[in-house]
Amino acid sequence: FEARLADGQRPVPYVLEITGSLRPPTGVWESAGAIGLRDFADPSLLFELSYYYSEHQGVGENFVRYAEFTEREFWPLALSDTLQFYQDDGRLRGQFAAHLQQLRDYRSDLLHLIAMGVSLQERLRVEFPRLQSAEARESPYGSVLRVR
Repeated sequence: FEARLADGQRPVPYVLEITGSLRPPTGVWESAGAIGLRDFADPSLLFELSYYYSEHQGVGENFVRYAEFTEREFWPLALSDTLQFYQDDGRLRGQFAAHLQQLRDYRSDLLHLIAMGVSLQERLRVEFPRLQSAEARESPYGSVLRVR
């Protein structure tokens, strides 16, 4: 997209769509309390876990706003008059430039969450060595990306 735009073309901006729920699960932190994890873990670890799940929820809310704009503003133009993404001078209209920036920010936020999650997994394995790793279990969950 960026290369075609720099070449003077007016490509349709790209979007990310995720099927299923747009929000992350919210019950994980509550479940940790229900099984007593909060009673056994180092307070600094509990703070990090709390921060991680709070960030996860915030990043999820940001994605919901992105997805709502995609459905409301992007798809009607992408499926009809794609030149409406651009101003007369060839630059993306402000709302669509902002939409692309939201996606870049989301990617950055996900990379940050992944790094936090890896660090937390390591700390949890030290604190609770009998926990089974996620890699050892098959998950029934998964995200499916679609292309229109």
